[in-house]
Amino acid sequence: MKKESSREELINALRDVELNAANAIFVGPNFQIVPKFIRDTRNYFSAQTGNIDLSANGGPEKPINDYIADKTKNIIQDALSPGTIDTDTVMLLVNTIFFNGTWERTFDPHDTRNQYFYQLGGAVKQVETMNDERWMKLKKDDVNKVDVGELSFSGGRFSLYIALPQELDGITDLEEIIARPGQVQQLFTGLEYDRVDLAIPKFKTETTLSLIPTLRDMGITKAFDNGRADFRGISSGQVYVSEVMHKAVIEVEESGTVAAAMTYSGLVPVSADPSPRESFIADHPFVYFLRDNQTGQILFQGKFSG
Repeated sequence: MKKESSREELINALRDVELNAANAIFVGPNFQIVPKFIRDTRNYFSAQTGNIDLSANGGPEKPINDYIADKTKNIIQDALSPGTIDTDTVMLLVNTIFFNGTWERTFDPHDTRNQYFYQLGGAVKQVETMNDERWMKLKKDDVNKVDVGELSFSGGRFSLYIALPQELDGITDLEEIIARPGQVQQLFTGLEYDRVDLAIPKFKTETTLSLIPTLRDMGITKAFDNGRADFRGISSGQVYVSEVMHKAVIEVEESGTVAAAMTYSGLVPVSADPSPRESFIADHPFVYFLRDNQTGQILFQGKFSG
């Protein structure tokens, strides 16, 4: 009975949300992988296995790019640029995640209009901005000088959190704060329902970066050294990691979010005053997080600078 109840809760939570994760291993010609590694990645990560085809039409990157595009519903295309794979490439590990969610409360497109956005450095531009008056969870952290707003997706399990500096030019300080251990999770605590005058930009951001500098800063260094790397659990040959690339695309609009409706029944306090008591106007650079509220896992993280 308990298992069935949990299953129904999960189905309800994901009813208006699409979340797909996929893993794959692409192996170069004549490269032998330890069979246990293949079994473990298949059993624990549902990883598929494929071959790197150096003679593929369009280059060896094309079949892998096609795989990534398929798993992300064509949101991410041409992830690997020509020349990424060469004869020295023995294996590629690919991880993809796709999220498509409908807001718990959607925005009325008629209330979307061009509004001023104040960029870092003093420049001002107009961006399409969604507007609403609603009950939502909000926190004003005057110590760290940041306001945090939570926009829930239908089902309640996933939310988009926006961390908005209280100062127009406060994004650099905010990024320094959340880079400290444990600080990111602190953003998601202490939020309370309030009636809010809300304005956030419609936006689509694409990020491509090498994760090696970040991993080195975390103390992971041997993996990238062809003289010290030890991957005997993968192959008996001497191999090392030459690159770790990350590409993410997220799009936020009136109906919901592609990163690639449940009501507030009984959860929202009733106010005799219909006018908003707080404002959350995202008209300057902010950081956003797409989070699984059940597990605490951050699925996507990024910055919008206008």
